[in-house]
Amino acid sequence: MKRRPALVFGIGATIVGAALSGCASTAPAERQARILPESCARPSYPREALMQRVQGKVGMAMLVGADGKVRDAEVRRSSGDESLDLAALRALSTCSFRPALLAGAATQQWTDVQYAWRLR
Repeated sequence: MKRRPALVFGIGATIVGAALSGCASTAPAERQARILPESCARPSYPREALMQRVQGKVGMAMLVGADGKVRDAEVRRSSGDESLDLAALRALSTCSFRPALLAGAATQQWTDVQYAWRLR
């Protein structure tokens, strides 16, 4: 029987204490940016990693614009496998977010997102 990879989102997105690009204020947001899971494409398990049964968790930082789109993204904590890191980063960079609010207005801020690659 063939095993299918089970992909698990680490959806708990939180604001990071990073400089805000294009914003005058560094005050904490009154509402943190949140990922909209239904907007995300499920990353494809990289073939080589799947064949070698590599698993891991990728920690990423994403700059979410006031429009809820990802403006910049980077891997902050590697899964230990570059192909898993890049696949997660590419796929989750296309997700939409509910943007952070600051003084009642949508604003861009950095947020942490994790993606866990698990085989069952």
